[in-house]
Amino acid sequence: MQSGARLKSLQPLIPALKDVDAAIAYYRGTLGFELAWKDASPASIAILSRGDVEIFLTVNSSRDLLSEYSLRIGVENIETLYEEYSAKNVIHPNGQLTTKPWGLKEFTIRDLNGICIAFHEAPKADGQQKEAPNMALETERARLVPLAKSHLSELHAIYSDPAVMAHWHTPTHSSLGDSERLLSEKLATSSWWLMRSKQDERVIGLIGSQSVEDSKSAGLGYILHSEFQGKGLAQEGGREVIRHLFSTWNSPYIELWVYDDNAPSIRLAERLGFTFVRSFDRSGPDGISRKKNRVYWLKQAHWWKVTGCPGEGKSLGSTSLTELIVGT
Repeated sequence: MQSGARLKSLQPLIPALKDVDAAIAYYRGTLGFELAWKDASPASIAILSRGDVEIFLTVNSSRDLLSEYSLRIGVENIETLYEEYSAKNVIHPNGQLTTKPWGLKEFTIRDLNGICIAFHEAPKADGQQKEAPNMALETERARLVPLAKSHLSELHAIYSDPAVMAHWHTPTHSSLGDSERLLSEKLATSSWWLMRSKQDERVIGLIGSQSVEDSKSAGLGYILHSEFQGKGLAQEGGREVIRHLFSTWNSPYIELWVYDDNAPSIRLAERLGFTFVRSFDRSGPDGISRKKNRVYWLKQAHWWKVTGCPGEGKSLGSTSLTELIVGT
């Protein structure tokens, strides 16, 4: 066990649009915080607390920052707090108290400046957070079925097609053994789905995610049969997977890799709000040549800015999603 310095608490710095005194009044009168200190009248910074939670309010004129800022607060006896805030009519219309698939109870509000605040409580039974299941997902035109060993032949049909593999980062599969090894790798991540058409149950392709940097974020990828490309199906499936990763896994951001010569994927990434971070050289499909690869991020705060707070349950339908990592 380490000795010496110990981290004790974290005080978030919450922006208020121009008027800190109005924010102080809201947090005191509506959310039940107590004022510990403010610097002046009118205030430009203030400290408030409730229970063991301490927050700093500070003036900020950036509406973009306010709309992207979000905050999570852990509580005990969340039902009591929910009743208190419900009586004050501050619960977001689609942020009611619910138990998430990973075990947390939570509800969501927005403060008077639009800051998204989610209150949550961990399960009491054994104190352990449940692993998020690789559940079935659905879009307007497709079903996303958790990948299974029985999908080997369907996976091989995709990865053995040279046209499909043109922008992939590994060679075209020449044998069933190649696909068996890949299937084993993907099953180990528990985060891949086979996409089937609702109309005729044909296999559209594969979409999934893997952890990045010790599971602190998620990386996405997909690959489609040639006949299904260019029809927006990857956009539907990917959008639903993004929602799943942010609302179920609570990933802080999603990382997207696109080859520099994959213009359609780059355009789609930018339209969705993915932000270019950096580029680097990586191996091409032949495993020998080097190609420039672009790295994009989609932050959870930006996602909820567009679609609403976590738990609001908006229907994402067929709204576009980038052709993730590789794809045409």
